[in-house]
Amino acid sequence: MSEPTSYVKISTEERNRKIAEIKAFWKTTLAATPFKEAAPIPKQMYYNSSDPDSRGIYCFKNELAAGDILIEVVNADFVPIETKRCIHILKQNPDFLTEYVATGSYDSYVVPLSKLTLLITARESEPKANLATLSENPSLPFTKMFGDNPDCNFADLTARDLFAILHQKPVSNKDWINEMVK
Repeated sequence: MSEPTSYVKISTEERNRKIAEIKAFWKTTLAATPFKEAAPIPKQMYYNSSDPDSRGIYCFKNELAAGDILIEVVNADFVPIETKRCIHILKQNPDFLTEYVATGSYDSYVVPLSKLTLLITARESEPKANLATLSENPSLPFTKMFGDNPDCNFADLTARDLFAILHQKPVSNKDWINEMVK
């Protein structure tokens, strides 16, 4: 995540427009998940420069009491701060009143970023293969990526390879896996 920006107040109309854009962005992606009825809530990052471990997000008491929350972390201008847009889930915590720090205003709490779990990462739009060509040669996308190299057996994957695939991060020592997850 990039560093949060300094606070600049935006108008209510602008904030509502940006929230609607964020919800619209994720609508199609979430439609294929158990969270299809949910909409992510954009949350600004809290950061105290004198305490590097203080990073968190503000959540209202009623949000924390309602159940699991889908969150996209944004800056003060409601622009997503992660280079690859992500939705995190904050699981309901019945002990939030004692575990999270109350802000003293607007009945809100600071939730540490460590309490968020990555749920889904947005994939950049890729050109789709022509279905007619793909049905004639189903290995076409893989041939371009792997060349004539044989595919490896699942048993040959390392923990690093599996992490790269599951988290869609190019951290594998195998170039073809890094290319696949980009």
